[in-house]
Order: sequence, then structure tokens, then C-alpha cells
Amino acid sequence: MEKEKDVLSIVIIALLIVISATGVLSSDFSKSYEVANQYGDMVKMYGNGIYAHDSYFAAPIFIGTDFMILFIFVPLFLYTYFQNAKGSNNSTKLKLMSVYSVAFYYAASLSFGVTYNRYHLLYIGLFTCTLFGLFSIMRKI
Repeated sequence: MEKEKDVLSIVIIALLIVISATGVLSSDFSKSYEVANQYGDMVKMYGNGIYAHDSYFAAPIFIGTDFMILFIFVPLFLYTYFQNAKGSNNSTKLKLMSVYSVAFYYAASLSFGVTYNRYHLLYIGLFTCTLFGLFSIMRKI
């Protein structure tokens, strides 16, 4: 069972890196376009990268979140993971559970909040892995 948790954590870390790096690298604000919504109002769309079909308001929020996940959260996840692997007690399990919770929230916001794109299956995979990892850690505390 311990081996499965390690594989799950490694898969989550890899998915976080791939998804957030793609989001960070799609930060080009020069290709925006406008479309009419269902009410006839004009909405400015982002137009580039993985968030091309999201609004000009939402895409920078997603890119900023990806930046924070890649450069702050992934190193924190790695630190917590190695701390738990070195000596597993209730304190380290609680820290690992909190890290899984943040990853779960990020995955849920991507899965349900971002316009359908080519990474949608990765979002669902991250959502599933973090959910199972969170339940696995909760069961052990």
C-alpha cells in the first residue's frame, strides 16, 4: 500500500508540473479576439495557448495560479512528500493531507472552470489522483 501512495504522489507531482508549466508558457496577451455571448454582449477572449478560449478576464487568473503552483506549490509538495517518506507520523501525514487538499482544489478548479481544451483529460486525471490520495491519507490519520 505504501508503494501505491508513492506512485500516486509522483504521478500528481508530474501532472502538476506539466499542466502548470503549459499554463505559464501560454502567457501571450497579443492574440485576443472578441465574440458575442448568448446575451448579445461582446466578450474579449484570451486567444493564445491552453487558455485560448477562456475570457480575457479569466485566463490571466489561471496563468497566475499556474505560476504559483509551478514555482511555490510543487517545491512545497516535494518537501512535504520527502518529509513524510523520511519519518511518517501524524504531523507529517497532516501536512501531506493539506498539500493534497490544495492540489485537489487546483484540479477541481481546472476540471470544472476552464473551457474544454486538449488538456482536459489531464485535468480529470489530476482531479482523480488527488481525490484518491486525499482519501488515502485521511484514512491513515
